[in-house]
Amino acid sequence: MIEQNQPKPLLTNKERMALSEILISSRSGDGIPRRRIMELLGTRLDDEFNLFLERINEFYSGIFKVLYDKDMDRCVAVTRVDTYSMTHLDILDER
Repeated sequence: MIEQNQPKPLLTNKERMALSEILISSRSGDGIPRRRIMELLGTRLDDEFNLFLERINEFYSGIFKVLYDKDMDRCVAVTRVDTYSMTHLDILDER
């Protein structure tokens, strides 16, 4: 029997793969080429690429943001740290 009330996944499998590669490549600071993201998404359309970035950034806005550098033609994810975390984790503590 098929359940009709199952929630729709936020990301497709292709989008999850693209996001995973963005996050992995961002650890080194290099990011990932836009061409590779579009291959993973299975598209050649700029609008679909931009929509993907908008959706990711909207959904994960409190955790990280995916930036696209037009000059380098690459995407990189940067984490967000709020003031509370910085003060309580001694991130800015000069020792």
